[in-house]
Formats: sequence, C-alpha cells, structure tokens
Amino acid sequence: MPSNENNTPDKTTEKETNVTKFEATKAAKPKKKLSFGWWLGMIVLILIAITFVLPTGALFTGNTNTDIVFGKYGKENITFAYNNYFHQQYQNIASQYSSSGQSGTQAAYQIWWSAYQNTVFHTALGQMAGKAGIIAAPDAVNRAIIESGVYNKDGKFDTATYNAASAESKAQIKQQITESLPSSIVMNDISTVLSSQAEMDYVGNMAASTRTFDYVMFGTDSYPDDLAIQYAMNDPQPFVELGISMFSLSDEETAKQVAADIAAGTISFDDASAQYDVGSALSDEVASYYMIAMNFANQDEVNQLFSEQPGAVVGPYANPYGYYSIYRVDSAPTSPDFGNPNSVLAVKQYLALNQSETISAYAQERAAAFAEAAKADFTAAMDEFSTEVSAVSATPANIGNSTYMGSFSNSDPNQGLANAATDKNVMRSLFTEPVGTVVGPFKSGSNYVVAEVTGEQTSSGTANYVTMFYDYIARNQNQQDLIQAVFSSDDFHDDFMNVFFSKILGYN
Repeated sequence: MPSNENNTPDKTTEKETNVTKFEATKAAKPKKKLSFGWWLGMIVLILIAITFVLPTGALFTGNTNTDIVFGKYGKENITFAYNNYFHQQYQNIASQYSSSGQSGTQAAYQIWWSAYQNTVFHTALGQMAGKAGIIAAPDAVNRAIIESGVYNKDGKFDTATYNAASAESKAQIKQQITESLPSSIVMNDISTVLSSQAEMDYVGNMAASTRTFDYVMFGTDSYPDDLAIQYAMNDPQPFVELGISMFSLSDEETAKQVAADIAAGTISFDDASAQYDVGSALSDEVASYYMIAMNFANQDEVNQLFSEQPGAVVGPYANPYGYYSIYRVDSAPTSPDFGNPNSVLAVKQYLALNQSETISAYAQERAAAFAEAAKADFTAAMDEFSTEVSAVSATPANIGNSTYMGSFSNSDPNQGLANAATDKNVMRSLFTEPVGTVVGPFKSGSNYVVAEVTGEQTSSGTANYVTMFYDYIARNQNQQDLIQAVFSSDDFHDDFMNVFFSKILGYN
C-alpha cells in the first residue's frame, strides 16, 4: 500500500507547469536601452434561488428499501441508500443546515447537491485506489480511527472513551473509515507531491524575466469620421435618434398592470421606474434607432415606438432577454447631428456590428501603415497617426496563463496584449525580438495592435518569491486539477438534476 511519502519528479515539462519558455533569438544591438473539503465547496453551484415551504420528499429521515441512483462513475452507480456513503454525507451536511436555521427548496438542493458531489469524488478516488492496489489494511484502519479524534479526550486518544462507546457505534465508525481510507490515501498522496528544485528554478526564472511594452491599437475608433458619416448619409434610417425613458420588469402580467396604472394616473412613470425596474432603466436618453431596436424581440414594435408623440407611454414590449420594457417618448425622432461626436460614434458602433469586415480591413491597413512608420520612430509615428499609447509594465512570458507568475491580464490596462496572449507566434515575437523592435500588426480581439519592446529586466526577488511558495501553490493546483479531471471525465454520467426534481421534489 502506498504511503504518503513525498514523490519528487526529476523533470519538468511544459504540460506539467502550464508555462512555455521561448528561446531568445540572437539580437542585433538594440536601437535604444487547501484542503479536500474546501475545494469541494468551491465546486458547489447554487442553481435554485427561489425558496418556499420544503416539500415532504426533500428531506430523508429514515430507512428505505428504495435505492435512488443519481448517476454513474465508470461502472459504479452513484446511489443513495440507507447508511451508505451518500446517505452519511447527506446526514452530515443536513445537520449543518439544520443548525443554521436555513430551510426551503434552496437549502434542500444545496444539501443533496453537496452530498452528491462528495460521493462522486469519493467514488472516483476509490476507483483510482483500486487500480493502484491500495487497500484499507487493518493496521492502517486502526491508526486512522485513532487519528480521527472521535475517541479523543483533552486532545488525545482516550481508552475509557473508546471502551464506553457501544459496539454498534464502534462498528459504524470502523466501517466509515475503512470505506473512506483508500480514497483518502489517494488524495493525500496527490496533495503532498513535492516539485523538484529544477522545476521550481525553471518557473522562478521565467517569472523573474520580464519585458515592458508600448503599443497602439486600431479598431472601431480608428475608422475615419468622414467615412462613417458618408455611410450614414447613404442609409440614414438606422441612425435616426429618439429621446426615451425606459424601465423593465421580469414578469409580463405585472408589467401590463404597471402600464395600466401609469395610464390611469395612479402612479407616475418615474415612480414606477424607481419601484419596479430590474436594473436597466434609462432616463431621458437619446439613442439611435438600431440601438433601441436591439432591446425589442418584435422589430415591428420599434416602428410603433418611433411613431408615438412626445409624452406617450407605451408597452410593455418583450425584449430578447426575457424581460418586458415600458417606454416614455421624451422627444420626437430627429436626424443625427454629425457634429456631435456621440452620433458619429453610434455610426461606427453600428458598422462594427453589421459591417465588421469593413472596419476590420481598414483597421488592419491602418495598423500596417503605422508599423512601417514606427520602425523608424515609434513616437513620431504616434504623432503622425494621431494615436494614443498604452504602456505595459514588466511582464513575464506567461503564455499558459500560469498562476505562478504575472501576466498581461494584470499589467496591461487596456488588454490589447492580454487579448493576444494565447497566440504563440505573437508571444514569441514579443519576448524574443530585441529591445526596441516594433512587433505587429497582429490581431487582438476585433482590433489590430502594433507594439514596441521598450525594455527587459530580471528580478531575483521575484524568482525567490516564486520558489518559496511554489510547493504550496502546486499542491493546491494538484487538488484543483484532480477535481476538474474527475468531474469532466467521460466516466462521469450525471443525472442529478433529473433525479432531484423527479424523485426528491416529486415533480414529473
């Protein structure tokens, strides 16, 4: 039977560390200078938010001859049966909720879901233990019983307390520990694996080797105003503007009643908005036709809204997101004022949504022209192209988004490099080209980016810090990886939701 001896691997691979290291090209002279229970708790998803009186079937209180199968792991059913592991988990978690005073379907769901998740994980570990030949040897079981503390007094195992326990109680405790010991050994072995010094040094050195960058980004904003205005003049209807106020409700019948109350004068539009809105209210906003239309499930109703006189309250109209919106027309429709930057921006946003190829082609062309100019002088090119720079502080080559080191997600305030960080070719250029090199243009989301490598540095303090905490982080990551592997495995067949609603709550 494996012990909990620490296993120290000799080598580190890219897959194991989730980091990628680039070998630098030869440069020309630069142009310029946790615990088991905690992790399970993080998995629990609260999917039911409505609480009401707990159905009689939701809490299990006694013996039953009917086993309930919630799923399967491998060839083994995840079964709820009297006094089995699932049942014991259920009782333990239910007692915690009982003492907290929580009740209702939400609490029932959380209890059953947590017990089920614990049982799935226990089953998977048990199967791993079986494949590894791990058994619950008698000596190991006795040692685990003593270490469990169930017979402790004043912090130590107490013989009198043990002798005073009933034979049934002793047998039940022994059964539980015998059943859980193999899976506990598997979890302990995985959680206590130590990393080699070479692995820690490898990741520490990567975290310590950083570069800084400046970049400019070309996208929707870079599209010329005159071209946007020309497009809008040729097809003005999507850009006609209307002054509106609006609020939304989640229930259609309530929305109809509120609209009737506003029409009857029993409540004002503004008071109704303050009282009933679910969080998306607008007050005296001027918006383009196409932007307002995005909030309608039925496009014919948009035209109805635009045909109303100022002061009219109309709706409720269903939107595509399952809510019902009531509108007030605050001002009549008008043609867009292209002297207003907001009106021009609205046209550009429309083009980005509906003519993305036009915007993208222009942004790519503009970025390529900037890159050529920037090779001579990045700052001068910024002035020539009227662009704004984004500065990125010292960042390591963290292409795998490893938790052991910093990344562009933290150092890049405008996320232009962060959105391209999964592209190995981009990252290779950013971290292997000489300082002073202009890199790009490259795609970053819907934008194109041109970057300049502005500096590089190595921090021994960062390397020491990563090395110091590497083992602790690695153990937690091992636990996370194991949990994720279990619940994403093809061996796991989950039928919890169907069984919970049909067998536990009694909904057919």
